[in-house]
Amino acid sequence: MTPRNSPSRPAICPGCKHVFQSTYRHRNYQGVCWKTYCSAKCRASILSKKFCGKNSWAWKGDNVSYAALHLWMRQNYPPPKECQRCGIVGKVDAANKSGKYLREISDWEWLCRKCHMIADGRMQRLIARNKQPKAKKPKIVAILSQE
Repeated sequence: MTPRNSPSRPAICPGCKHVFQSTYRHRNYQGVCWKTYCSAKCRASILSKKFCGKNSWAWKGDNVSYAALHLWMRQNYPPPKECQRCGIVGKVDAANKSGKYLREISDWEWLCRKCHMIADGRMQRLIARNKQPKAKKPKIVAILSQE
């Protein structure tokens, strides 16, 4: 059957509650399969809500990578405009407080890069490394033999 000649029936889209003409899609072992959603956009919006987060087949819970946990934090708790410690307006990073990397908002804070480096102890290591005297490179002297 071609789409032009396929039978149709009125249906209600579960996403937007719009009444549309559902068309015959194919026959399976259960019988006739009808179109469920009014558009591909509506279907995608419903399925993305239905299978996201803990309902997703790829959900790992707390056994997740460092980058994925920071991405989850940024998606679920949008960053504020200013640092939560010093109040400087600008780009902020998701900083973990306890070092356990839990999926709890109380275990995270939004910090500017400087405050984040101070909180992690990276600033002290950077300052200590810069205070060490640099090792001098040996000079290579080319000896030209004169014969």
